[in-house]
Amino acid sequence: MTTKNSIILSLILIFSMVPQTGAQELTPITRKCIHTTAHFYKVPVAALYGIFATEGGTVGEYSSNTVTRDNGPMQINTLWLEDLKSKGITEENLRNNGCLNVFVSGWILKGHLDRTGDIWQAIGDYHNRTKELGDAYRVRVLKNLLSKVDYDVLLAKANQNVRPPQ
Repeated sequence: MTTKNSIILSLILIFSMVPQTGAQELTPITRKCIHTTAHFYKVPVAALYGIFATEGGTVGEYSSNTVTRDNGPMQINTLWLEDLKSKGITEENLRNNGCLNVFVSGWILKGHLDRTGDIWQAIGDYHNRTKELGDAYRVRVLKNLLSKVDYDVLLAKANQNVRPPQ
């Protein structure tokens, strides 16, 4: 199986866990999602944690600018929807499924890493491929990684809208 096919299969498997009727339930981001994503894409788990701490998004929410929206914990931009649509992933899925959001984040980071061969360049490009914006983002990620970030607090904040199972 090619890498592309295995990625598509993995996205389909994760997507298959998403309820398909009515409003989508909110599903949390977990440490297991972050570590599984890092392992699957062979990207440093610290890079994903750094992006997570820097983005600061929340399951079930988005932030907007004048043109696009950033969805969920890893703030996946709607500019990626065209690529994701062919895999059956919608903006609602990205916003409401924390684990899928992290998995797509890993896919984006891995694409930049494969293109650049440099994890710090890939981290900057995750935010913006413009040199100045990418450089500033890398600094923010590095500061978050070097600070005493309490990831349990970040996970709780990111999952604040998720209701516990009944």
